[in-house]
Amino acid sequence: MYILGIDVGSSFLKSSILDLEGFCIRDTHSTPTPAFLEPASERKEIPMKTLADAVARLIDRAAEAFPLGGIVFSVQMHGFVLFDQEDGSTGNYVSWQDMRGMVPDETGETLLERLRRQIPAHLLAENGINLKQNHSLLPLYHYLNETPLSHPVQLAMLGDGLTRILTGQRVPIHPTVAASSGLYSLKKQAWNSELIAFLGMQQIDFPPVVEEKGPVAFYPSKKGDIPIYTALGDHQAAVLGTYASDGDMFINIGTGGQVGYVDDGIAFGNFETRPFFQGRTIRAFTQLPSGRSLNVLMRFIMDVGRELFGCTEVGEREIWRKVDALTEDLEAGADGLHMDFSFFDSDGGSISGISGENFTTQNLFYSVYDSMAAAYYRQSKLLLTPVDSAPAGVVCTGGVVRKNPLLLRCIERQFNLPCRLAPCSDDTMIGLMRYALWCRDSEPLFGGAVARNLSTW
Repeated sequence: MYILGIDVGSSFLKSSILDLEGFCIRDTHSTPTPAFLEPASERKEIPMKTLADAVARLIDRAAEAFPLGGIVFSVQMHGFVLFDQEDGSTGNYVSWQDMRGMVPDETGETLLERLRRQIPAHLLAENGINLKQNHSLLPLYHYLNETPLSHPVQLAMLGDGLTRILTGQRVPIHPTVAASSGLYSLKKQAWNSELIAFLGMQQIDFPPVVEEKGPVAFYPSKKGDIPIYTALGDHQAAVLGTYASDGDMFINIGTGGQVGYVDDGIAFGNFETRPFFQGRTIRAFTQLPSGRSLNVLMRFIMDVGRELFGCTEVGEREIWRKVDALTEDLEAGADGLHMDFSFFDSDGGSISGISGENFTTQNLFYSVYDSMAAAYYRQSKLLLTPVDSAPAGVVCTGGVVRKNPLLLRCIERQFNLPCRLAPCSDDTMIGLMRYALWCRDSEPLFGGAVARNLSTW
């Protein structure tokens, strides 16, 4: 059976044909995500009709070429859209990138700072979050205070909002998406009614939250109705695609960086707690050293080549190829050289321990990778509670760690645990394929041996 997987990202809408019989990905296609209405503004909104039309084109294209047995979505989280119950109109999609809650008021305080100060701590704690600017409740609260409601409206997040426009049916949402709003209680496994009342959002009709196998709607294609399943949060879909299981640490190092732990129950702490699947949760720290930090060093190297040697034709890809070759078989340490990779913290980063002999290119890059691995190890220890057993292993994914064998070795040395790369670079589509197999064939997501041959990836 062929299932269409669609990942609705911030930059691109990506679709792939998921061959459930052959367990492979076919016919990947992508198109840019529609632009914000006001790109230069702190308001990051996209017309939902424009977004839905772009998704419909991906579906229609795939349905013409393949006999589709269903559609599964992974979606960027945190954003929302409001549907008017009286006139049926649809608001714009307000993205997680919306920054209106970060604009200082006349006292110099931002809405984020005010809400962090005013909201009772236990209401956020049971949601598993440390309130950030990307949680839906921030721009939603701002919107409601700027445009008070005269009558109830229905809230949707991105996956169920798209499904509603594509099919005309209001559908439930998955816990992985609901929790990203900042308004969902993991403790109660329901919308946090006390927090919603505290914020004065009683006129909002929130969608039901479910985790079930059956289709929630049907897309009317020219080839017939195609079942649509409940959309997943993109982070959890990607973790599912790594095959991280109970007790595993997982590390994702791409443009951004994350470390997480798969818990077969639920715990709260100074980390984020996010719903996963079948009663499991993910504990996570985000915004760790990543490709964004490595780019600081890369820009310096390119600047040296440009300003001192006039090398204007050597691009970033070529430099990384040479760095990878230089460090591929490197096993020794950095001979005392240390890189603090906190470039984006308030105190900035640093290089220390320089001697007359150790300030070499090889040592510099070893210290960079070792510093990254150490940062992930430090944060991983904070994810564990006193009742947890030692992690079963570490699963690594993301473009940066996949391209840097030395970084993987540094992670393994820091953790002193078996480390493995996720079986496929396209974690999200593998996660959607596993989800589709669970929906269709009840193939287990956890426990027992993996039934698929992952060596082909």
